[in-house]
Amino acid sequence: MSRVAREAIVPYTCAQMYELVTDVDAYRRFVPWCRSASAETLADGRVRARLEMRHAGVDLSFTTVNRNTPAHGVEMEGVEGPFRRLHGRWRFTPLGDDGCKVALAMEFEFAAALHKILVHRFFSRIVASLMDAFLTRAASLYGRGRA
Repeated sequence: MSRVAREAIVPYTCAQMYELVTDVDAYRRFVPWCRSASAETLADGRVRARLEMRHAGVDLSFTTVNRNTPAHGVEMEGVEGPFRRLHGRWRFTPLGDDGCKVALAMEFEFAAALHKILVHRFFSRIVASLMDAFLTRAASLYGRGRA
């Protein structure tokens, strides 16, 4: 199983960062490798999210079911796609007047040997760059300081 984790201290509120992360339909506007993204709320309040991505000529699509806790975090479990296991977690920790700490951790394992060889490095890079895409988006929406 592979694990990728990133953290950042940002001058934005937990609610602002949570709003960015949970607006899955907007991903294609600011996540460079995202070709399409959609989300639907399920009857139990969880969110089913579908992402299609392309990077360096490699296409990958998958679906997660997410449990969102407003302004605190998002837990993601893979339900469709090339993974044997996919689990992700966004966490937002308030830092008083200084903003918040944003943490992203993804654990994944591909089901097929071919995916393990061809897509593993690609997916690791995408997950590592995801935090940067959200930080850039936050700066463009909220400015450089706390709103």
